[in-house]
Amino acid sequence: MAEAQSYARITYEAMDSSYAQGSAETVAAKIGTLLHSLHT
Repeated sequence: MAEAQSYARITYEAMDSSYAQGSAETVAAKIGTLLHSLHT
């Protein structure tokens, strides 16, 4: 899953990805939220 910078630089990873731009950041944020909820 390519990060936003890869889309901006038009890298192979981003262009060949089946995920939309911003997906990696969305998933990372959701994982962070889930981990934080487990801690409290």
